[in-house]
Amino acid sequence: MISWRRVLYSVGVLVGLVLFLYQVWLAYTNLRHQPLTEFAWPWLMGGLGCYLVGYWVQMLAWATGLRYLGAALPLSVVQEGYFLSFLPRYIPGTVWGYWSRGEWLAGRGVSHGTSALASLLEVTTLLLTAFILVLLHWVGDWWPGVVLISPLALGVNWWLVPRLASRLSPTKWALPAQTEPFFRSAVLGSALYLAFWLIHGSALWAVAQGLGAGTSVDLWTSVASASLAWAIGFLVLFVPTGLGVREASLAALLTRYTGVAATVASSAAVVSRLAIIGAELVWLLVGLGLYLRSRIQNQIRSAPYAKSNGSLP
Repeated sequence: MISWRRVLYSVGVLVGLVLFLYQVWLAYTNLRHQPLTEFAWPWLMGGLGCYLVGYWVQMLAWATGLRYLGAALPLSVVQEGYFLSFLPRYIPGTVWGYWSRGEWLAGRGVSHGTSALASLLEVTTLLLTAFILVLLHWVGDWWPGVVLISPLALGVNWWLVPRLASRLSPTKWALPAQTEPFFRSAVLGSALYLAFWLIHGSALWAVAQGLGAGTSVDLWTSVASASLAWAIGFLVLFVPTGLGVREASLAALLTRYTGVAATVASSAAVVSRLAIIGAELVWLLVGLGLYLRSRIQNQIRSAPYAKSNGSLP
């Protein structure tokens, strides 16, 4: 009997794929309308490379959260399904991507409650680390205070989110009997998400350099701007993946805090979005390749069993 949840999962992935390809087309058409005077390919390819590495770091951080919640997955499995199952996030409403990821994890033996809790922990840590980096950029000489408070805030986040969820719904979000050590998970997970933002900002800086921004755009401002623009886009729930909102926010932040020309800032925002989509496409292809390899290996393993039971001639 076919599960309706699996059918909806498959439909959601297909719809998400169509919408993702539509985002690729929109980014390309927006790029064609940008007044690009410079286009240094080595810098731009460096930006794409940073986004690729950044997403790999994000997958490691998410896997760390899953292990902390008692649901360890091999890295190859994480790479197979992290982006492929998350394609429905391009459907307006934000929740569809997380629901789809939960269905994929259910097929791997992870309960819906655990997958939802892992997604919640990922979102809170992403937002918290993003705001920490923004504060470090804004507070000036007060930065030691932010440095002192940040580890405490991140530790409370990793300790409180699972326990608060288990209090709200003990049957759905019950804490597992055995988890990875709290301290190690909190430090490693938070460090990985901070690294993700630093790499993300470095990619934006490389893109800006490739478009001729020069010394007008510094690395630290790029990190803070990229982090804040992502947070703004994420919090606008009705816009899938913050499309348009993040670009507008990023262009405004670069113009305000770097003094770079508005045309360059706008072009950097659009090109960075295209590079992000390119990195996502690469990881989608990696995930699809791993998925097909897994299916083929499963069929090979099941063939001798089928023969022994007379199912095959």
